[in-house]
Amino acid sequence: MKVRGGTRPEPYRCVRSEDRMVVTFTENVKEITNEILDAISEEDAELGKEYEYDRYQMTVPYRENLESDVAANFPKWIALAKQQEYDEKAADVRAKRNALLAETDSAFCIDRILPENISTTAFTNKLKELAQSDIAKYRQALRDIPEQEGFPYKVKWPTKPQ
Repeated sequence: MKVRGGTRPEPYRCVRSEDRMVVTFTENVKEITNEILDAISEEDAELGKEYEYDRYQMTVPYRENLESDVAANFPKWIALAKQQEYDEKAADVRAKRNALLAETDSAFCIDRILPENISTTAFTNKLKELAQSDIAKYRQALRDIPEQEGFPYKVKWPTKPQ
């Protein structure tokens, strides 16, 4: 997740909370330049600096030497934190997508949209009509969300037809 702050962050920070350790990782730290800062003293400019960076956080069971393990295996730990964040965001997006699909399930219950005694031809025609409907296209767009570029961080939600 992109974050801005007034202090340059450390690559990682460990905070113990009873039997847990919250580990915060940062990478891609960039100093935000500001033309206004050029016109003030160096000391004041230092106070006005801003940094933008990616931050990932995970909570793990506490154990002795955990912080030294994080320091010694930083790439492994940050990759784990990134994967955990990705999995959580993806699960949230899929849950929302599934709820939106559930809202339109009744439009696809065959027993609700077809009369009892329908001919095979009429049934086939009704299925074709249903498969080409706006609601069918909407449902397919919902199912395609995980294939979008930027998933799960940037999701373009389809608009539900009336």
